[in-house]
Amino acid sequence: MSEQTNTEVGTKIPDELIIALRKPITLGEVVYDKLSLREPTAGELEKSSTAASSNLGAIMNLISIVAKVPRRVVE
Repeated sequence: MSEQTNTEVGTKIPDELIIALRKPITLGEVVYDKLSLREPTAGELEKSSTAASSNLGAIMNLISIVAKVPRRVVE
């Protein structure tokens, strides 16, 4: 995994951020206990917003797309 340097602070910014869920989510037989997030592409931003009826829906779609988890996990 490569990293970028935040020149304002001088710290390393990882390409991917892994967020552990305090309460794992189970869908069927699959347990989701973390989300792996990265900077979205322009196409992912467009896809998430066109499939949503609200700003919050667009954010949930984007998290689902970037983290590669079903939208029900994000809800």
